[in-house]
Amino acid sequence: SWEQSCLAAFQNDSIKFEPAPIKFFDRSPIKHFELLTRLETHDGQILTAGEFLADCHHDMVFRELDIAAIRRLSQILPELLDRHVSINVERQSLRNERWWQAIEGALVTYPAFRRSVTLEITEREQSVSISGQKQAFAKLHDMGLTIAIDDLGTGVTTLNELNSQHVKIVKFDRSLVRRALKDPMARICVDCLCAVLHASGFMMIAEGIEFSEDEQFCRNLGFSGGQGFLYSPQDAGYL
Repeated sequence: SWEQSCLAAFQNDSIKFEPAPIKFFDRSPIKHFELLTRLETHDGQILTAGEFLADCHHDMVFRELDIAAIRRLSQILPELLDRHVSINVERQSLRNERWWQAIEGALVTYPAFRRSVTLEITEREQSVSISGQKQAFAKLHDMGLTIAIDDLGTGVTTLNELNSQHVKIVKFDRSLVRRALKDPMARICVDCLCAVLHASGFMMIAEGIEFSEDEQFCRNLGFSGGQGFLYSPQDAGYL
């Protein structure tokens, strides 16, 4: 099956990363990148996560992908020099002992992992209890790792979760940002949410920045930075 093929590819280190720049508005040049997961097939094709996960429905595939991504990241970190990178983590991985072992192994192999990597907790589903998630966040914080909430506006994040003192960064999903750019009511909602998060000390990143006008819009709302086509090179290559 395709799911079995994906699992075999993960084991064979066929994971690649495409670096997507994250522009912090008060910093230059860009040194922070989200590593978008890609899969190299046996015939050399590069598939996006949306493409190779589209027909995967078993939680095991997502868990194994997170482990393979940590393993791959540990291999390439020495090549990234002074760059800081972000990587997606499924919520369900927070209760996967093998994922925790991969994290601990990465910290032993490359101690700079803790200051070079941000873990972006994705919004696909709420598979971990609020109390369990807070314990996991506290453990990651104690390891010296930075935690971000990814895709705000599309999934299951609640204000209770954002109240965690261990979360430092909140990324607004591009769909929410694009709606705010076009819909006055959506803009009011995003403006209010930004005001609450900014007052609470969060760093906010806007996804879906396509034009310089989008960046100015997000600057005016108090975002710390943005991510999108405006900052992405034509051919970023793969890691």
